[in-house]
Amino acid sequence: MISLGKYLVVPASILWLLSGIGLYAEEELIRVNSMVDKSTITIGDRVLYTLEIIHESSIELLPLNLGANLGAFEVKDYKTYPEKKSKRGQIVNKSEYVITTFTTGEYVIPPLEIGYLTADSVEHSIKSEPLTIMVESVVATAEDTTDIRGLKPQASVPAGYLPYIIIAAVLLLLGGGIWYWRYRKLHPKPKEEEAEPPIPPWEEALLALSELESSDLLATGQVKFYYLRLSEIVKRYLERRFPIAAVDMTTYEIKQNMRKARFESWLYERSRDFLESADLVKFAKYIPSSEEIENDFASARYIVEETIPTVAVEEAAVRVEETETTAL
Repeated sequence: MISLGKYLVVPASILWLLSGIGLYAEEELIRVNSMVDKSTITIGDRVLYTLEIIHESSIELLPLNLGANLGAFEVKDYKTYPEKKSKRGQIVNKSEYVITTFTTGEYVIPPLEIGYLTADSVEHSIKSEPLTIMVESVVATAEDTTDIRGLKPQASVPAGYLPYIIIAAVLLLLGGGIWYWRYRKLHPKPKEEEAEPPIPPWEEALLALSELESSDLLATGQVKFYYLRLSEIVKRYLERRFPIAAVDMTTYEIKQNMRKARFESWLYERSRDFLESADLVKFAKYIPSSEEIENDFASARYIVEETIPTVAVEEAAVRVEETETTAL
């Protein structure tokens, strides 16, 4: 009987070698390097996060979804370098992001998924390595207290001078009182005008949205500044309308606090989708279509209009009715 084992070893080895070469070739088409300049920081410190994508010229990179994928970190600034070629003729795309967070603990910058198209227009993706950063609180050390000295002993006043000091103090107080009385008589304090009550948060937000809509930011191509203002309006409204300090929070922190506060599911989902969409434009250089801009603006208006208290809506209706009656 003839054994087939020795005849199968060579073909199997060849197939294994060819598959390994194929995987190596695919990995060499594109690779990702990610790094941070420090792995331990204190609250509010800024970290330089660098992302480098090296690929063959046959690869076409897809828009990077960065803003919504940095976990607890907020992008404060970013810089994108012009494309350049490596010594091996590959294209190098390098971006730097200044990030920070205001909560303590161990945080991980999750792997970023970079999508790309090969020469045959097939979509693939590759992920960066996760990076861990420890955020510590600012704690005073022993060195911080070296400039604090003990109190000096209380100075004593000779008994013979004490009556004169008391008389001088009384005369000084009397003189000061007389001067103040004459000054107030000659310069009466103006009547303070009653401060107007603050405008309700929904009225403030709708007014700001109306002003943004009529601005020329989109017409002049300032899409990023348009989204910065739009998200600022929504964050300020959420902070004034609900018990959440949204203005100084990242999108991640807002979502965490909305869950803790048990927001209605529709409001949480609509706010989450809006903020993540805005982050793409603000931090990932994503250019939205006209339809996407209209949808995001409509979402911002919807969040405000659907959370106006019922009493306020009824009062507004009464004011409109009274105005119409007066006009007639």
